[in-house]
Amino acid sequence: MTLDDLAVMVAEGFNEIHEKMSTKDDIVAIRAEMATKDDIVAIRAEMATKDDIVAIRAKMATKDDIKDLKKDIQLLQFGQENIQLRLDSMAPNFEVKTLRTRVERLEQKVGIKN
Repeated sequence: MTLDDLAVMVAEGFNEIHEKMSTKDDIVAIRAEMATKDDIVAIRAEMATKDDIVAIRAKMATKDDIKDLKKDIQLLQFGQENIQLRLDSMAPNFEVKTLRTRVERLEQKVGIKN
């Protein structure tokens, strides 16, 4: 290998590197897409603070709250079932009363006495 061959190889290597390198326009385009300090300040202003998180946690239900709610729901369901059973047992009585009333009215109209 001669010095001229080495020089050509080095020149070709530099040319390849030069082709892969970013241009000023590439860097300007990248900078245009990057967030500025003002963008970051605006984003930080929108972020929740530690105090915000503490306030949210204070409002959240705890495991004990959820257990209590489950118990309350179970009690309500039991009460609802109880009411339904009572209503179911009352329905036939109500129907009988209604029928008795109708029969009495009919007997009065027809003139039948008990």
